[in-house]
Amino acid sequence: MNFKAALQYVPIGVLAVALAYSIYTVSTTNIILVDKFYPGIFLVLISLIITRLKPRAGRWFTLFTLFVGMLNLVTFTPTMEVYFLRCGLNGKGIEFEIQSFSLLVFILFVVINIKSITGRLQKRLDKVQE
Repeated sequence: MNFKAALQYVPIGVLAVALAYSIYTVSTTNIILVDKFYPGIFLVLISLIITRLKPRAGRWFTLFTLFVGMLNLVTFTPTMEVYFLRCGLNGKGIEFEIQSFSLLVFILFVVINIKSITGRLQKRLDKVQE
């Protein structure tokens, strides 16, 4: 396996290390885990399995896992830092919660896979233009 192929496993590796650190922290301190943490463990484990069996499908599932984590629906660390984005008019609108750790790993994923992403978008644009 060359360096570029191994680089694609870095984001899921970061999540796995974060989960291991979280489990260690919880077992050695008085910090408790919230309900959002358990689906995070499940999604990362499924992502690791799928990535091992089918790397292309694993990348898509890792992207999904990071996106769900970024929107603060699941968490991967015992401490959460969340930013709120609100868009609205006259008190009505949409509120997004963005988790900073997942956002950074999501950006890392996009940077590592930018060639693949731009290649797919270019193929789709060429199909649309024909």
